[in-house]
Amino acid sequence: MKVLLALSLLFAQFTIAQDYDFNVDKGAVAEGYDMVSYFEDQVQEGNEQWRSSYKGFTFLFNSKSHKATFDKNPEKYYPKYGGYCSNAMSVKGKKVSINPEVFEIRNGRLHLFYREKGHEEWLENPSKNKAQAEKNWKVFGHLND
Repeated sequence: MKVLLALSLLFAQFTIAQDYDFNVDKGAVAEGYDMVSYFEDQVQEGNEQWRSSYKGFTFLFNSKSHKATFDKNPEKYYPKYGGYCSNAMSVKGKKVSINPEVFEIRNGRLHLFYREKGHEEWLENPSKNKAQAEKNWKVFGHLND
């Protein structure tokens, strides 16, 4: 009985770990850009020297201090919708790659976009678009927001 319980718990943990999703098209979340740098409005590429793993996904940073900042509160810094294009999530309900230099911080959260035109479309009605993106993201069943 104890073995069955232990196996059930192990399986549950494995299943939960699989329910997170981040865009790692180029090996790290947001194509390796430094999540903390977005919040300083100085978008910078990360460096392999300063890397963190969160929920099994790799995040890169351009400094030791940025890595430490992220490690203290990753939920604050990781991008919405797994780092996929926020506008595509809203309009199409699809996971679309991004241009890591097209972004905005809205309500304290990082949103990334495929291109500037998509960001402009998002800005036409950000409240409505965010609500639709939230609804569409939930369809995927991922635990990260």
